[in-house]
Amino acid sequence: MKKKKAIVFFSNAYAGIASYQAKNINYLLKKNENIYLFDENPILTLRELKNKNKKSLNIINTYSIKKIFKNIKIFKEKFLYLEKKYKKIYLSISNPVFIFLYLFFFLKLIKNKKIVLILTVHSGILTWSIKSIFLHFIYSFLFFFPKKVIFVSEYTKNWWKKFFYLKKILNKSKVIKHGVEINNQKKKITKKKIFNVGFVGRIEKEKDPILFNKIALLSSIKNENFRFNLFGDGDLKKKIIQKSYGLINFYGWRSNKTEIYENIDILLITSPIESLSFVALEAKSYGIPSVTCSKGGIREVIKNGYDGIYLDSNEPEEILNALIKCRKNYKNFSRNSYKLSKNFNEDKNLNKFWKFCYDE
Repeated sequence: MKKKKAIVFFSNAYAGIASYQAKNINYLLKKNENIYLFDENPILTLRELKNKNKKSLNIINTYSIKKIFKNIKIFKEKFLYLEKKYKKIYLSISNPVFIFLYLFFFLKLIKNKKIVLILTVHSGILTWSIKSIFLHFIYSFLFFFPKKVIFVSEYTKNWWKKFFYLKKILNKSKVIKHGVEINNQKKKITKKKIFNVGFVGRIEKEKDPILFNKIALLSSIKNENFRFNLFGDGDLKKKIIQKSYGLINFYGWRSNKTEIYENIDILLITSPIESLSFVALEAKSYGIPSVTCSKGGIREVIKNGYDGIYLDSNEPEEILNALIKCRKNYKNFSRNSYKLSKNFNEDKNLNKFWKFCYDE
């Protein structure tokens, strides 16, 4: 007898998308759903899993995303098996490159009434170039294939509305923001001379850790009582270590979130664009306010001057002044951060997400 449904994740996710995917899998494991994860490097998602009930999680190791023919062979074999075993298959994709590279495979899949293709869209163009504009133009046509399209922020949805021919499709889509697990161990507010300013994420160009370093240097020159802590890894790590002159503490990757946020009083986000920041939500759940110069959906997460500060300028001096302002009124910023974190309840948001996916 066939089982009712299976949820399949086509992955190769990393960083924030891997965290997002892990949250979905955690939620579905609690519901005892049958889950299949196709991934060449599943550890990036698995290390984020909290649910101990992993019996219903099936991992299918794939080749590098560019090894198309080898992967298609795996996909075909597994989907033949899934079609025989389940009445309905929900196929979740957060990376449009998958649809692009495996277009003919997906064209065949979407003809199958058993399969519901779900596309979650996290961003638009983050770095402008002729290549990225061309690729996004091509990607825009991929919106015609999924049965369900979900955006993580109003900003992301509005960005894609620039492609006028998508208007009808986007009207049927939905914006469902990321959620965060509400932390019952809110950070204790104590009087302190030195405040910890934290960077959490990939040490890559798109996150602009160089700006974080400039602010640390300026803070030292001005004798401000800030300690700068950096959590993460990436291609620019060695360069930042060399240029930080010992003014930044490097902690590398930490899977224990409490360990990260115990060492942060103010989260500093220096990316030029953040479609919707996971770390800002995580920090909020610990009562930690954010200061950012990022544009994008992150401004739907932070209430300016209430639970954090966002700036239109990326000048180090202006950002340092915002950190000082946050420090002076820290008790209120912290209390408001924790209070507003409850607006982003993880279970409620994931419930909305999967209810929308399951509705025919």
